[in-house]
Amino acid sequence: MTKILIVDDNEQEVRRPLVRQLGRVFGAECILEAANGMEAVDMLADPGVDRVGVIVLDVMMPVMDGIAACRAIRADPACEGVYIAMLTGRDGGLPEGLEVGADVYLRKPCDADELIAVVRKGLWEFEQRQALTARLSRVEAEKEQLQRANVYVDLPFGLQEPVSWVDVVDTSR
Repeated sequence: MTKILIVDDNEQEVRRPLVRQLGRVFGAECILEAANGMEAVDMLADPGVDRVGVIVLDVMMPVMDGIAACRAIRADPACEGVYIAMLTGRDGGLPEGLEVGADVYLRKPCDADELIAVVRKGLWEFEQRQALTARLSRVEAEKEQLQRANVYVDLPFGLQEPVSWVDVVDTSR
């Protein structure tokens, strides 16, 4: 089951309300939470934690802020394809989160319907990326199998020299 990770240091005013709202829509069992970026990065590195597909990440937090956490998450190959929605209460300037790899940037307080739509889109994109990665892995495995099987064989119908399977199926000759 794909999880949603909420990372915000303001437990009472931000994190708990987000956990409740998203838990009602996606199921409480799908929601994980962390109080800062370091907790989030540690949680994602823990092999006992189910795969996280979407992270709602505050920008300004103690210990490790959202920018540093986003950078660390994007550098971790195990987090490939995770959708990151950055949250901030700051105004002005180019959103730093997008520069370090966030997928979307939202201002706090954000509308509940908007956040739910962003998380829903993030889960869909994560699942699509996972499916594509699985398909690519299967194609690579098939390619390796075909390369190993591409040995020369003697054909019984009078050909003088051994040919590969490509020569057998090539009808242009």
